[in-house]
Amino acid sequence: MNKVKKLYEKAMRKYENGYIDEAIDICEEIMSLSMKYKPAINLKGLLYYFKGDLKSSSALWKLNYEVNNDRVAKKYLEGLKEDEERFSMYSSAIKLIRRDEVNEALKILIKCKESDYNRINIDNNIAVCYLKLKEYDKAVSYINKVLEIDIKNITANNSKKKLKNKKTKTKFDNRKSNKKLMLIPIIIILLIAVVGVIVKRYKLNVKNIINKSNNISSNISNSKNSDLKKQKGNELNNDSLKKTDKMKNEENKKIQFKYEELSKAIDSKDFNKIYELLKPWKNKENKLDVKNKTLLVKGEDILKDEGVKYFYNTGRECLEANDKVDEAVANLQKAYDYGSDSYLYGHILFMLGVSYQNKKDINNALKCYEEYEVKYPKENYIQEVLYRTAILYKNVDLNKSKEYAKKLIDNYPDCEYSNSKIKAILNK
Repeated sequence: MNKVKKLYEKAMRKYENGYIDEAIDICEEIMSLSMKYKPAINLKGLLYYFKGDLKSSSALWKLNYEVNNDRVAKKYLEGLKEDEERFSMYSSAIKLIRRDEVNEALKILIKCKESDYNRINIDNNIAVCYLKLKEYDKAVSYINKVLEIDIKNITANNSKKKLKNKKTKTKFDNRKSNKKLMLIPIIIILLIAVVGVIVKRYKLNVKNIINKSNNISSNISNSKNSDLKKQKGNELNNDSLKKTDKMKNEENKKIQFKYEELSKAIDSKDFNKIYELLKPWKNKENKLDVKNKTLLVKGEDILKDEGVKYFYNTGRECLEANDKVDEAVANLQKAYDYGSDSYLYGHILFMLGVSYQNKKDINNALKCYEEYEVKYPKENYIQEVLYRTAILYKNVDLNKSKEYAKKLIDNYPDCEYSNSKIKAILNK
């Protein structure tokens, strides 16, 4: 095992210095010695992921999950469907570049940057777009991003040669001065291995983007504009792209991921604080870099485990106090948000429904009761759930009220809830 660990450290050093293919080879050597060293298998998969080889990366993560029951690998696998769609986006952008529709291609490629998947090819082609637009400083920035990972990359080095005689404010990175930047993904990979964190979960409206790009390209190819009109069109597109970038930057400034604050809240197990800090990022994981995603998922994990119990117990106590209805709803709703996999979920659903009913929020109360009836048809609270649902629907939807009343009478004719009120509903 000592030899394996030393080889893994060597692979990490190679990756740190931009020798991605050599790092992959060393990971392969580790796997030939032991199929049980999970970090090396995940690292190899991640490097293939950066290169855009989804087939190889998914095969490695599947192997690690099935053979070693690795939680990190399992979470990697969960987001692969979105990456398949993202590859379709990337392919459409390449076609647009070939047709010299650079601005539209650039929009799609920047959208692809929301994930680390295929990052080498995406950064290379973003650099190509900026070269065509003569925005050389931006091109240099993306070339550097490629060389940080793959110092021998042919496309990036060719682009670098083209820029040597251009006047740019940004300089090409020196490998030594870049070591601090290179340590970031290494630390992140180690963090992922320790806490078992997912790198990616993304949601994209891919079809709309691709259809939009295809419609634009079709309109352009069918039009017969003069060179002057084309030039004006490009200027407008450039302005539009700059406005889009500006709006995106302003949006990011408004909602910042509070890394230090969340880290302290996790360490002190301040569940309410963790919940509030994660709330703005619900379903927005794709807007975060790997470091922040790592902490976000760590926060989610602690809420799903210990937080759910805390919120449930606090909410139940508030409900029993009778005069703390709002606090009961607030705490039980938090337990509900993160408790779907908890053994307490049925209890949470029922208590939350009762809390909403006490608050006179009939719609949300009915949602909780109906979900309980579907998921827990034979559990502890089912008789009371059927009763409460029938009563609440009485003045809203008589047919539904009768439906739940009938279920109660048919299945539990002798229970305390099969009373005169239920029979009166059925007789209407």
